[in-house]
Amino acid sequence: MYCTVLLNSNRETHHTKTYLYKTKLNIFPGATVLLPTKDKKKPALIHSVYKAIPNGIHISDTNIKSITTLNPFPVKSNIIREYILALIDEYKDGLLTKENFYTILESFVSNNHLFYGTDYQCKEVLGNMIPYACTIYIDEPGDPDKKELGFWKVIKDCECLLRFGHTYSSQISNKTLIKTDPIVYTDAYLRIELKLEQLIRKEIGDNSYLGFCHLYWNTKKRILKEQFNLDWKTPAELNPDCRFD
Repeated sequence: MYCTVLLNSNRETHHTKTYLYKTKLNIFPGATVLLPTKDKKKPALIHSVYKAIPNGIHISDTNIKSITTLNPFPVKSNIIREYILALIDEYKDGLLTKENFYTILESFVSNNHLFYGTDYQCKEVLGNMIPYACTIYIDEPGDPDKKELGFWKVIKDCECLLRFGHTYSSQISNKTLIKTDPIVYTDAYLRIELKLEQLIRKEIGDNSYLGFCHLYWNTKKRILKEQFNLDWKTPAELNPDCRFD
């Protein structure tokens, strides 16, 4: 049996990768295992399970490392955060459906001992916000586009709460030193945000070198205008006295 695992999300690019392993364990998406590393075994989340090496992956079976141990330890809140953010990254990149996103996390909650400690934000996200987001597209009646938007708004709030300590929607009323174009809080923008980010990434890739933000902003501004007829001002345009690197 083969499986892909998630470790964490990339803190710089906010994109993640899955890694292929083989195993004889009885595993399923949402289970946690210990990966063999040079110094110690590292916990990882099972993303997908396969009977054979997935199509498109050209690697010999002998070159694939084995997982031999399920994770017997409680999963602490810092690791829980990393798993949730990694799955959100997968969803944002169009690599994970809403259904699989929730299935993995539901299994993760049911089959692991989770230790939140005093991390109430993480507990709120996993225990209440994500289940609520999933009821929007599963149970709520109404227009599919509105349900899609409602789901994304909650997931975006989850991501911001875990990364920055506040929800995305709360930024609308909070004043910050750096001015932001208010269009990014509108439904018109949020409806196309995932597609927009995927188009930007396809054109300029994932990078974090000095000055990359200006290439990103200029690309975003052009695509928004050309493909979505939305006018957006970059942080550099709105904050001429600030220097961005």
